[in-house]
Amino acid sequence: MASYVADDMHLPDVLEPHPAQVISDIMVRPKTHKTAVLDGARALGIMGPRSMPWSAPALSTLTGSSDDPEIRLETVRAITALGPEAAEIAAANVASVLLDFQFATPLLRWQAVLALIALGPGAARHSATQLVKAITDPDTDVRNNAMKAIAVMGAAA
Repeated sequence: MASYVADDMHLPDVLEPHPAQVISDIMVRPKTHKTAVLDGARALGIMGPRSMPWSAPALSTLTGSSDDPEIRLETVRAITALGPEAAEIAAANVASVLLDFQFATPLLRWQAVLALIALGPGAARHSATQLVKAITDPDTDVRNNAMKAIAVMGAAA
């Protein structure tokens, strides 16, 4: 179903409720099983920008509130696929991952930087400080991509 939503083919013009809304609502329920959250994040990532109005708030919330690195990694990956329109909603929680050395692995911090690059200049207001600090990250890939993110954001950073 996710790829059909992404392709916008063979679907009615109006989907009520939108599949991304249903998945997002399930993901943020208090006792949702971890597998459902991970699968939901992957599906929303496949749907990409077409799911953004419904998926960005849920993905951002889970990125900012979960202590589970695997959930955070999948939500950040999905945010990467949403595009620049999600910057205002998701950038602050994605940027918070950069300074979280307790729960965020180097892979997660690296993916967060890639997400901020994908969110573009619109993310600068919420992430410039964290990106500057990420330039001193212990992981080389995180440091290099943090510099790239600052360059992509340009004067907005």
